[in-house]
Amino acid sequence: MTPQDLVNRAKTDALNGFSHAIFPIYLFQEGENPEHVGTCFAIEYSSKYFLITAAHVIDHQKAGQLVVGSTSQKLVTVQGAWHVSDAGESGRNDDPIDLAWHELNDEERSILQVVQSSQIEREPPTSQESRVLTMIGFPRSKNKKISAKNTRAKNLSPVRAQYADLETIPHEHFKSRGMSSDTHIAMRRGNQSMGENGDVQNTIGHIGFSGGPMIFAGLVDADPPIRPQTIVGMVIESGDSNDCVVALRMSEIISRIDRNMGQTPTTPN
Repeated sequence: MTPQDLVNRAKTDALNGFSHAIFPIYLFQEGENPEHVGTCFAIEYSSKYFLITAAHVIDHQKAGQLVVGSTSQKLVTVQGAWHVSDAGESGRNDDPIDLAWHELNDEERSILQVVQSSQIEREPPTSQESRVLTMIGFPRSKNKKISAKNTRAKNLSPVRAQYADLETIPHEHFKSRGMSSDTHIAMRRGNQSMGENGDVQNTIGHIGFSGGPMIFAGLVDADPPIRPQTIVGMVIESGDSNDCVVALRMSEIISRIDRNMGQTPTTPN
């Protein structure tokens, strides 16, 4: 099996293992066609269930109603509020955390499937192995505004995409953004990537992937080369010159959920 075959197999395994809990988020504004604004995913943790996305995605609710599209094609209007990280004095661009999370109620949980806690990376790895990462989400370039006809038919038909590359540490970007490898993780993003059929394609932009999971694809340059796949972070932005994609580590997300559990959410629905 060639290295590309291994990567393709890992990408397929990631889709099979996690896509059931990855969803698009739409903005509904009065008099406007629905607009795709980002991605989110649902997890089980500490016997509770949470919806995770980027804070800059949830900021869109100032303009209208945010709705989550489920794998069963049902639309879920989130009931209740979100815990959202502080945007800072300069706005969301000054927020290196960029996290929003919501505890699912029973009705939401009955529709939205979740990733189990055993599939979450709880601590950053101590070794320096080179890992293959992949992100799964709903890029804006492939999810335009939905027509009025399709809206009436409730035919939103979201288009999912996936990108895989090697883990990297963009030291200068992390330093400029107040990040570190303890709290954030990044994957390379080339201008072109290899498609499943071996063809060279233009790399899909990260916009719209925001709020979706970054996943360890299970491949490393060590022995054994194949490991269990886990969600390692939540995509928030691209790095300098767009040569990488940055995610907030799941260990940081879990820590913040633990610290804020039971507190009043910071933004109303």
